[in-house]
Amino acid sequence: DRDVTGVQTCALPISDLKNAGNLPLALNGREVPAAVDLDANATVADNVIQVTGLRLGLGHSNVEASGTLKDQTGSGSLEFKAQLALGELGRLAGVAARPEGTVALNGTAKMDAANNYQVGGNISARNVSVQQGAKRIGGIDLLSAFHVNPHRVDLEGATVRGLGAELTANASLEDFARFQADANLRRLDLKSAAHLLGQEIPYDGIASGPISAQGDLKAPGTRSLAARAQLAIAPGRHGIPVAGRINANYTGALDNIELLSSYLVLPHSRVDVSGSIGNRLNVALTSRDLRDLLAAVPGAAPPVTLNGGTLNLNAAVTGRLSAPRISGHLAMDRFVVESRNFDTVAADFQAASTGASVANGSVSRGTMQAQFQGSVGLRDWKPLPNDPVALQASVRKADLADVMALAGQPGAGYAGALTADANINGTVGDPQGSASLQIVNGMLDNQPFDNLQAQVNLADRLVTVPSASITSGTAKVDLTADFHHPQDSFSTGQLHAHVQSNQVNLAQIRSVQQQQPGTAGQVQLTADVTGDLTPSGFTASHVDADVAAHAVRFQGQDYGDLTATARTSGQTVNYNLSSDFAGSSVRVNGNTQLTTGYPTTADANIARLPIERVLAAAKQDVPAKGTLTGDRK
Repeated sequence: DRDVTGVQTCALPISDLKNAGNLPLALNGREVPAAVDLDANATVADNVIQVTGLRLGLGHSNVEASGTLKDQTGSGSLEFKAQLALGELGRLAGVAARPEGTVALNGTAKMDAANNYQVGGNISARNVSVQQGAKRIGGIDLLSAFHVNPHRVDLEGATVRGLGAELTANASLEDFARFQADANLRRLDLKSAAHLLGQEIPYDGIASGPISAQGDLKAPGTRSLAARAQLAIAPGRHGIPVAGRINANYTGALDNIELLSSYLVLPHSRVDVSGSIGNRLNVALTSRDLRDLLAAVPGAAPPVTLNGGTLNLNAAVTGRLSAPRISGHLAMDRFVVESRNFDTVAADFQAASTGASVANGSVSRGTMQAQFQGSVGLRDWKPLPNDPVALQASVRKADLADVMALAGQPGAGYAGALTADANINGTVGDPQGSASLQIVNGMLDNQPFDNLQAQVNLADRLVTVPSASITSGTAKVDLTADFHHPQDSFSTGQLHAHVQSNQVNLAQIRSVQQQQPGTAGQVQLTADVTGDLTPSGFTASHVDADVAAHAVRFQGQDYGDLTATARTSGQTVNYNLSSDFAGSSVRVNGNTQLTTGYPTTADANIARLPIERVLAAAKQDVPAKGTLTGDRK
């Protein structure tokens, strides 16, 4: 019960404050104040605290106060004002967000006989900025009235301006635990806000609407949190305009986000969403131009374009966001792939982190009908070699160019009536099953043919082609092959192929005619090749071949006949060639080692070979004439 009057003027080193309070202060930072300047004049008596003058300075931050904090009637009034330099304070406290800007506070404070305090006033912040990753977010302003007592903190009429938008709110915090906030968002430009946050999006809309939240800070996790947003989005002017409405409720006790009749509208597309994230979310998408959706992928040209048609997607997302399950139906009509017009495509689908499947799949174009279904096992959304795989597909009355387009390849130069079937199962690394195809009256790389057929079988680490052939007129080429590969790999293994033809007229081979117009003659081939396939290429280990060419003509000139044989003995291929090319006599005998570099030796005997005929056949315009005779070993 004695009066205490004191005047204190001093400079307190920050290092002493850090050591005394064990405070996490960064004293060696750039432009960090070294001391707190204090000038105080106060009187403390029985139930009375009178401050004649208080000035506290810390770098560019300062606090001033004067008045009666406490009196016997409980009606004291201490007036204060403060100016806080966020940059200095942030560097001193080692705040990772590196805030900048200025915060000003002013108001009054008082205490009653039980030392319960009441503080009220206004807070304003100007040009506040923070660092988020490599991007700095700035231009944030705050203005609000506040009231504080031992049991409650209130913000009244708070206005926050930033990211080009304005947020007005009233908020309260009771017993430093239970909070309530009611806000209204105005004019948030989505494209500009994303840019300020370091993201570039092609869409632009202006979002406005009420937002509210309540909860208990002392409750574990987000269990007590409840939030609601009702946002209307108007089209923006600086990108692809987007409009819509988002009605979302979050219930922390259920860890659930509920969307009520929410939708987004793009120039040619609309997405409707309803349900709850974490339980069942229904999504309905309609689009008349897929560029609306693919614009989010920079530089991506749509592989599919709509030609007066519509894409419809209906999907349901169930389960937690960490492990969602997606199911639905996709349908599209009148679309274009690789300049080919298609009528319809449809499929039911399911997807989860453990597997994906497609059922009731179909594609149509004119008379073409393709049916497909399949499934694949996944591990965390990725297929692994041991995961199961299944595929059933059939194609009827299709054009080969259509299939090339659906495979993402240009269809120009390909044609023919295609029938195909595939039935595959097994695993991703070792699929098993069979596939067959037939093409009638077709064209491969601009080369016409009458019929092409192939059968492919897949067994345990073995791919076989028991029969494949192509015919054009009287010419026919047959192929059989087998490929033994290790488990879970198709990039290495042993390949064996056998090719046999009857007499093939060179005049019917379009690629030959493009290179050598007027070429004619009959060629017959039989070849049997075995070798090893590695990631770096193919290495032959066995070669047997016979080639015969008869009555060969180039540019209206007769060039005679040619026969050649190749036989493998051990790791050596021995070959013989004889020709009466252009009236000459050519004999070549040699061998090639089936080892790295294919070392070769050969004996050649040439007699009466007309040089000008050789140059003409090779399309070399060299003014040389004469005949060549000689031996070479």
